[in-house]
Amino acid sequence: MFTLHPICLASFCSNLMEDMKRLYFVLILLLIECMGFKSLINQQQDNIQLNCPIEYSQSYTIVNGQKILTIRLGEETVLLQFDYIRPFHEGLAEVQLNWKRSFIDTSNRLITDQWFDGVSDFREGLAVISLNDKYGYLDKLGKLVIQPKFESAQSFSEGLAVISLNDKYGYIDKSGKLVIQPKFESAQSFSEGLAAVKIQGKFGFIDRTYKLVIKQKFDEVNEFHEGLAKVSIDGYWGFIDKNGKIVIQPQFEDVRDFVEGLAPFSVGAVPELEDEGKFGFIDKTGKIVIEPKFDKVTDFEEGLASIKLDEKYGLIDKTGKFVIEPKFQDSILFREGLAPVKEGFNGKTGYINKTGSYIIQPFLYVGYYFNEGLAVASINGKSVFIDKVGNTAIESNYFSIKRFQDGLAAVQVEKGGKYGYIDKTGKIIIKLQFDSVREFENGFASVLLGSKWGVIKKPNCI
Repeated sequence: MFTLHPICLASFCSNLMEDMKRLYFVLILLLIECMGFKSLINQQQDNIQLNCPIEYSQSYTIVNGQKILTIRLGEETVLLQFDYIRPFHEGLAEVQLNWKRSFIDTSNRLITDQWFDGVSDFREGLAVISLNDKYGYLDKLGKLVIQPKFESAQSFSEGLAVISLNDKYGYIDKSGKLVIQPKFESAQSFSEGLAAVKIQGKFGFIDRTYKLVIKQKFDEVNEFHEGLAKVSIDGYWGFIDKNGKIVIQPQFEDVRDFVEGLAPFSVGAVPELEDEGKFGFIDKTGKIVIEPKFDKVTDFEEGLASIKLDEKYGLIDKTGKFVIEPKFQDSILFREGLAPVKEGFNGKTGYINKTGSYIIQPFLYVGYYFNEGLAVASINGKSVFIDKVGNTAIESNYFSIKRFQDGLAAVQVEKGGKYGYIDKTGKIIIKLQFDSVREFENGFASVLLGSKWGVIKKPNCI
């Protein structure tokens, strides 16, 4: 019988092990190359440029025995199957079908097979859902992480959510655990570490240890904003700090939350006559820094607030000084540094900057807010896009045009006609073939054909 010497046997085994190691590494390299090749193919498919304008082909797909109108463009296939689609929020969009609601992702895929009676937007990764008059929570993967068992439920805030059982309110965490048993007559979401709860007809505040840190003694309250909470006693409003100290005595008929250190308040309101009274502003000590003399005011934004006085609108700073005298027909709202304004009921529209100087003189019949550097305007009965010096950037023979978003704008040739999209040169990118459309947002837009909606991707075409 042939036998190997022990030394030879050891050498043979050692060589065999080395060969197996080399083979293993070769296989790993081949796998990596294949994966990279597949990734490259996918990337190339995503980067394939089509010729503009593009047009979706139409056909029908049988789904569960039903014919579903389907549109296709290259590798993209979109089933138009929903009665309604809300705008995307945190990567998901609420959809409605036969009065039931669910969510889709940007690939038009339902994240769950289950449909609900109602849903909320996602907040802190979870959405409130209702089913058969009970409320629970859905995560972004479509999993019911908290079964519908509550009489009511609010969105999560600071990691906790208000729920109710047997007409009493409590709080749950994201696992569905009752961290505060339902025992309150009413409850609000946590804000700045505190939450309002109602006990024996009065409101107080609890902290994150679920301890009542501000005793219940208020008739009505709001959440904390900028360190203060609005509270009402005997019909008048004031403010407390996080220790429960009344820093501004309840004295105002109506007051809003603090924004940028100031809060609007009103005096002399007559609700029966729909008269809101006169508005001014207080600081965080309760001092009136701007006297109540305006018919309407907005909150301050970047140090400025729009006001209405004697049927005209202007702009004030935080001292109440007019930055722009009240002379315009509508509230002044800036977008991209400019605001459309009109002087006189039959006046033309122009654009001003934050000093009140005209950047675009009033010559437009209608002018809308700027977005992505262009604004929709009407000149001599024609809808056009203007740039920030008032020049016509895109001529238009369209009946309807919408603002630019993601570099594209929806257009319609005639009333009742089809919609498509153009780019900032005025070139048609997507042919006019849809019955209704919405703006692109983060590369996706909802489109309607007949009575059903779907979601398309922003095309890559030349």
